[in-house]
Amino acid sequence: MNSHLQISRNTLNRNEFIRQLRFLGLIKFVQTNMELDQQAFFEALNDPIRRRILALLLAHDERCVCDLNAVLDAPQPKVSRHLGVLRETGLVLTRREGVWMHYRLHPELPAWAVRVLWHMNEGMPAEVAVPDLSCQSCAA
Repeated sequence: MNSHLQISRNTLNRNEFIRQLRFLGLIKFVQTNMELDQQAFFEALNDPIRRRILALLLAHDERCVCDLNAVLDAPQPKVSRHLGVLRETGLVLTRREGVWMHYRLHPELPAWAVRVLWHMNEGMPAEVAVPDLSCQSCAA
């Protein structure tokens, strides 16, 4: 994450935070007064596969389910189950393109949830770094 982004509850109000995000080109994630159940949010972060999925989606605007399966190296039903949890929690949205499902972070996540995701992503160990794969199956 960009070290120039100063995120602190004590030093930044919401407007200043949004101004900094707009300056950095990250405004797509901070929008409305979306209601997000905090308990469900943190329960969704409890699983390492779901954290990796969120890191992938944070690094890349949208990912095809086949990309996620390839990167996570987990059985497809397991990945689908975790994606379902993230969708039910309200963290991700889906888009169907033919037979493929594409996932992205919900664009109206509250600012506090986005900050938690960014800090989570910064703290992830190097071995869970997110490769930049493009979906060969979908592109065909």
